[in-house]
Amino acid sequence: MYICNVLEEKSLIIFSSLSVVCVLNMNNSIRIYLFHYFLGGGKVVFLQHGLLDSSHTWINNLRNQSLAFILADAGFDVWLGNSRGSTYSRRHRKLSPDQLEFWDFSWDDMADFDLPTALYYVLNRTKVQTLGYVGHSQGCQIALAHFGQNPDLQSRINVFIALAPAAYLGHMTSPVRIIAHYARTLENVWDLFGHGEFLPSTALIRFLGDILCRYDRVPSVLISFSLHSQTRLPVYLSHTPAGTSVRNIVHYCQAMISDNFQRFDYGEAKNMKKYGQSTPPEYKLSTLTMPIVLYNGGNDWLAVVTDITKLLSQIEKNVIEHYFLPSYNHLDFVWGMDALVSLYLDLCKPDYLSEYIEPDFLVCVHGLFFRRLSITETVWLSKTKKIINCF
Repeated sequence: MYICNVLEEKSLIIFSSLSVVCVLNMNNSIRIYLFHYFLGGGKVVFLQHGLLDSSHTWINNLRNQSLAFILADAGFDVWLGNSRGSTYSRRHRKLSPDQLEFWDFSWDDMADFDLPTALYYVLNRTKVQTLGYVGHSQGCQIALAHFGQNPDLQSRINVFIALAPAAYLGHMTSPVRIIAHYARTLENVWDLFGHGEFLPSTALIRFLGDILCRYDRVPSVLISFSLHSQTRLPVYLSHTPAGTSVRNIVHYCQAMISDNFQRFDYGEAKNMKKYGQSTPPEYKLSTLTMPIVLYNGGNDWLAVVTDITKLLSQIEKNVIEHYFLPSYNHLDFVWGMDALVSLYLDLCKPDYLSEYIEPDFLVCVHGLFFRRLSITETVWLSKTKKIINCF
């Protein structure tokens, strides 16, 4: 059994009395590594990270500020996924990451193969009938894509917590939009030089991150430092970006141009061969039946409000709660010290994960996180009566 080079992660886990327990062998020869955080065999929850990220995103902050640790301390059986091509999922039975063929994938493959294999493994390993699913960004995207075409697995998800979901991207204001129309050309040029990987976690990237950390003022296009300590920035940049394929980035660029939630566009000829039609098929959201709790932010330029509104119009019947956090950027949902306060407060609701959490823990969460909210957000939370519902 292969063990990936995660010494820093393993030492962090040992320090926290948590452990890594399994490696998955995929049917398509890709090895996807799952990290397993638990303190005592409670209800099962699966956390899936976003684009260019890894499982480390859920433990980037201190123990009482990181979702994976908080859930484990509360008695949950916590499993963390790692998307193929990221730092902790770079192994293949026959191919090396140095080979271009290794990087011939997009998030279609994560949705079709990686996610269901991981979830079925966890369900079989833990012998539970259902589990809770928490996704951030791409972690929501692949879930929405797969669950709509797999009624069996969908029926085994008791709740889907969607944090800044990336589905429709037509109004994204990210700088990546500048190159979107040239994505296919850039992919061909990239392939010409034999590199199919995009922004891996390399020594050069970490070096540039270290230089960035030396400045007192850092642009907050992705994270709001008013919501957490800037001193954690070296930790974030030591693990992010975690890498993906160039083709995956091209897929995102295609979504920006088409404004559709659809499969990879190979061009008319190859689409006919692969899909039986000249255009890539759209993913069906109308077949979703599981309950969804959706969170999005007002300052998010990846999962922008207009695109989230379009997504909501497609899954409205499934959304049992929708929370809008006006000041949040894309990564505030996973890296902010109080980033998931709304989720933690909602944990006590019967339809959410927290029906299994002890009341003392909820009081602890309230004391740790709620007091850090700004006056504006405190008023906003009060108006939604979430405090009354929980306490």
